[in-house]
Amino acid sequence: MDFQKVYPKYILVLIWNEDYEEAQKLIDFAFTVKGLNKAEVWLRQGQLFENLQALKKAIKALKKAKLFSCNDDFTWFIDSEASRIKNKIKPKKKTSSKRKKNKKKKKK
Repeated sequence: MDFQKVYPKYILVLIWNEDYEEAQKLIDFAFTVKGLNKAEVWLRQGQLFENLQALKKAIKALKKAKLFSCNDDFTWFIDSEASRIKNKIKPKKKTSSKRKKNKKKKKK
């Protein structure tokens, strides 16, 4: 309970083991622990959301992690994680009006 460095690592183990409810409970509790690195906990929250396929929530959690970050390397890592997750969100492909017209011409 008093060893703050264990929380982010144990949360990650719970995520790896797919114990998502337990991981969320520990994340919620970890935010109440004084002296804990909140940036790491927000990073784990983002990773949990990513595993749950809540990608927009994951990006929001990573933005909060970035606010608590006090290390340039960690900030860079958070940015790279957010970029990777954003690439998972597939934009809807819109067919242009020219393509639709060309398809109609080909059918005739």
